[in-house]
Amino acid sequence: MVTPDGCSFRMAADRLLGTGGRRLEFDSVSTIRSWVAQGPGVALLPDFAVGGDLADGTLVAQPLAERTELALRVVWRTDREDDLREVLYAMAA
Repeated sequence: MVTPDGCSFRMAADRLLGTGGRRLEFDSVSTIRSWVAQGPGVALLPDFAVGGDLADGTLVAQPLAERTELALRVVWRTDREDDLREVLYAMAA
């Protein structure tokens, strides 16, 4: 299960898992997480989306053949920061 073309999570999945095989495309990470939790497939999802599910055993992480670290960045316009920066830092902690 993948996000649409152009999404950073889709690009990471294509890079790490290849582009072959049957894929179902969904518009959001939370929708993909819900489908995977019901059992019909697998997905490459960020820790923030599945941390609780991994902790309680609802989902199980599968190791990749080769360990690859991904670096994604969140960017926004400086005139529209509001409290977003503080929320993101709190979530990362």
